[in-house]
Amino acid sequence: MAAADVFMDSAGFLALWDAGDEHHAAAIRLQEELARKRRRFFTTEYVVDETVTLLLVHCGPFGSGIAHSNSRFTARAPYGR
Repeated sequence: MAAADVFMDSAGFLALWDAGDEHHAAAIRLQEELARKRRRFFTTEYVVDETVTLLLVHCGPFGSGIAHSNSRFTARAPYGR
């Protein structure tokens, strides 16, 4: 982890993923700005687990881009992206 890395929590992931989130536009702008500055996000397995749970609860298995296939969950990009 470099000093310029940015910790990403589940609220940040949700804001990026869900176009209906009140912070979506700001999250997209911030992600683009950080990418231009070559800064990277990092997170933990706990945050990934919490994010998947939040996406399933808020968006459902298909609206979240997380679909159950062959007894495994697979992530897809959200529709329209």
